[in-house]
Amino acid sequence: METDLTITFTHPYGKAFNQAYSPVASHTYKYLFVHHFKHKLTNTITLTTITMDVFQRSSEQNAYYHRITNGGRLEFARSWYLATINAYYQYGENAASKSIRAYYV
Repeated sequence: METDLTITFTHPYGKAFNQAYSPVASHTYKYLFVHHFKHKLTNTITLTTITMDVFQRSSEQNAYYHRITNGGRLEFARSWYLATINAYYQYGENAASKSIRAYYV
C-alpha cells in the first residue's frame, strides 16, 4: 500500500515579483490538495485513487471557490498483459459561482 498527501499554494506575485515572471495570475491565490492512494488487492489487480481539491480566490469577489476531482484506476496485470479502467468526476464551481460537473471514463 502506498499513499501520498501533497499541499501546494501560490501567493500574489504582483506584490513581490515582476508579473512578467509569474506562472499564475498575480491577483489570485490558489491552494491545491492532492491525495494519492495505491493498493495491490491481489497479485494481478491494483487499485489507485486520487482526490484533488482546488480552492481559488477570484479578484472581483474576494471569495474562495472550489473545484474537486475524484477518481481512480483499476489495473489488471498478468504476465505480458495489462488492462486498465480509469474514471474521474469533477465538481464544484467557477469564479462566476456557476456549478461545474464533468466526468471522464
